[in-house]
Amino acid sequence: MNFWKGLPWLGHMVRSGQIPWQRIAPGISTILKRRRGRTRKRPIADIFIGAFASRFDRLLTRNAKDFRVLFPELRLEEP
Repeated sequence: MNFWKGLPWLGHMVRSGQIPWQRIAPGISTILKRRRGRTRKRPIADIFIGAFASRFDRLLTRNAKDFRVLFPELRLEEP
Protein backbone atom coordinates (compact mmCIF):
# COMPACT_ATOMS: atom_id res chain seq x y z
CA MET A 1 0.00 0.00 0.00
CA ASN A 2 1.31 3.42 -0.91
CA PHE A 3 0.53 5.51 2.15
CA TRP A 4 1.74 8.77 0.62
CA LYS A 5 -0.72 8.58 -2.28
CA GLY A 6 -2.88 11.68 -1.91
CA LEU A 7 -0.39 13.23 0.53
CA PRO A 8 2.69 13.87 -1.64
CA TRP A 9 3.50 17.16 0.10
CA LEU A 10 3.61 15.45 3.51
CA GLY A 11 5.81 12.63 2.23
CA HIS A 12 8.21 15.17 0.74
CA MET A 13 8.40 17.15 3.99
CA VAL A 14 9.14 14.02 6.04
CA ARG A 15 11.77 12.72 3.61
CA SER A 16 13.48 16.13 3.40
CA GLY A 17 13.62 16.43 7.20
CA GLN A 18 11.30 19.45 7.48
CA ILE A 19 8.92 17.46 9.73
CA PRO A 20 10.35 14.94 12.22
CA TRP A 21 8.89 11.47 11.66
CA GLN A 22 8.28 11.03 15.41
CA ARG A 23 5.82 13.95 15.40
CA ILE A 24 3.54 12.50 12.73
CA ALA A 25 3.87 8.76 13.48
CA PRO A 26 0.78 8.70 15.77
CA GLY A 27 -1.27 10.39 13.06
CA ILE A 28 -0.14 7.96 10.42
CA SER A 29 -0.93 5.08 12.73
CA THR A 30 -4.45 6.44 13.21
CA ILE A 31 -4.98 6.89 9.48
CA LEU A 32 -3.90 3.32 8.83
CA LYS A 33 -6.26 2.06 11.57
CA ARG A 34 -9.09 4.05 10.02
CA ARG A 35 -8.38 2.50 6.62
CA ARG A 36 -8.55 -0.94 8.24
CA GLY A 37 -11.84 -0.12 9.98
CA ARG A 38 -10.56 0.31 13.55
CA THR A 39 -11.28 3.91 14.50
CA ARG A 40 -11.55 5.95 17.68
CA LYS A 41 -13.85 8.76 18.78
CA ARG A 42 -11.69 11.85 18.12
CA PRO A 43 -8.40 10.66 16.66
CA ILE A 44 -7.39 13.76 14.74
CA ALA A 45 -8.20 16.19 17.57
CA ASP A 46 -6.30 14.00 20.05
CA ILE A 47 -3.30 13.88 17.73
CA PHE A 48 -3.18 17.66 17.29
CA ILE A 49 -3.61 18.27 21.02
CA GLY A 50 -0.99 15.65 21.93
CA ALA A 51 1.50 16.90 19.34
CA PHE A 52 1.16 20.45 20.63
CA ALA A 53 1.45 19.30 24.26
CA SER A 54 4.56 17.27 23.45
CA ARG A 55 6.36 20.55 22.77
CA PHE A 56 5.89 21.36 26.46
CA ASP A 57 6.32 17.77 27.76
CA ARG A 58 3.00 17.67 29.64
CA LEU A 59 -0.76 17.74 29.20
CA LEU A 60 -3.64 18.39 31.58
CA THR A 61 -6.58 16.21 30.46
CA ARG A 62 -9.64 14.36 31.68
CA ASN A 63 -9.13 11.44 29.29
CA ALA A 64 -5.54 10.43 29.94
CA LYS A 65 -6.00 6.85 28.72
CA ASP A 66 -6.63 8.07 25.16
CA PHE A 67 -3.42 10.09 25.16
CA ARG A 68 -1.30 7.34 26.78
CA VAL A 69 -1.89 5.16 23.74
CA LEU A 70 -0.89 7.85 21.24
CA PHE A 71 1.85 9.61 23.25
CA PRO A 72 3.39 7.24 25.82
CA GLU A 73 6.33 9.57 26.55
CA LEU A 74 4.07 12.55 27.36
CA ARG A 75 3.57 13.42 31.04
CA LEU A 76 -0.18 13.44 31.66
CA GLU A 77 -1.83 15.21 34.57
CA GLU A 78 -5.45 14.67 35.55
CA PRO A 79 -7.48 17.16 37.61
